[in-house]
Amino acid sequence: MSMNFLCRFCAAVLLVLLTVSPGFSAGPPKAKDSKKVQALLQQAETAWSQNNFEEAARDYRQAIKLKPDLAEAHYGLGLALARLERYQEAVSAFKEALHYQPGWSKASRDLGVTYLKLKHWPDAEKAFKSSLEHDPQDAEACYDLGVVAGKQGKHQEAREAFEKALRLKPDYVQALDNLGMANIKLNRWAEAKSSFEKALSLKPDDGEAHLGLLACYIQQGDSQKAAQTYQKLTTLDKNLARKADELLGR
Repeated sequence: MSMNFLCRFCAAVLLVLLTVSPGFSAGPPKAKDSKKVQALLQQAETAWSQNNFEEAARDYRQAIKLKPDLAEAHYGLGLALARLERYQEAVSAFKEALHYQPGWSKASRDLGVTYLKLKHWPDAEKAFKSSLEHDPQDAEACYDLGVVAGKQGKHQEAREAFEKALRLKPDYVQALDNLGMANIKLNRWAEAKSSFEKALSLKPDDGEAHLGLLACYIQQGDSQKAAQTYQKLTTLDKNLARKADELLGR
């Protein structure tokens, strides 16, 4: 197996893992303002719970007209717009929320996730770092920072961010998967293999970990274990198996 082939394989595996993007927060904050504004916020929350994000966005906009400095309404609007994949508008809404409530770590994190969706890596990195300044114990923000570092080819920084995420949340499977790939990019194959094996001990059907482990076995020249891992991958995730087929020239 040539080194050039292995490098191409690992680069493609890294792309597969790093496209498992961080998620937005679960939902907007609860209503707690004047009666009219409160009613609009409650309507928005109801619409949100029913996955009616267009209606939620309209309700948040009406609340903002009545109370322009209400950070919670700007934040909820940002979340609704992000779910509608109107990311540039969501950026503006999250920035307004942070204008009226500086240091809001959750809003900074969701701003970062939105920048990730837009592939604005430096802006995303800045937002995640801001989030962690105000809430350094947020494992998801650490993971997010690792993802955006990896997107920029900063694999040592990515490794450190994933390790911190795992110190805060030891069973964080996605962080283990991406830590494994960061270690591969740093030529730390034994540590990469250990990360993928730990991920599989927590989630045996983790296709990304099997794909990463396949890269490790190829690097080791262990064709038997590589074949076994490939067969397991075909039963777990046909899309990842097809990706492996492409990389292996099948």
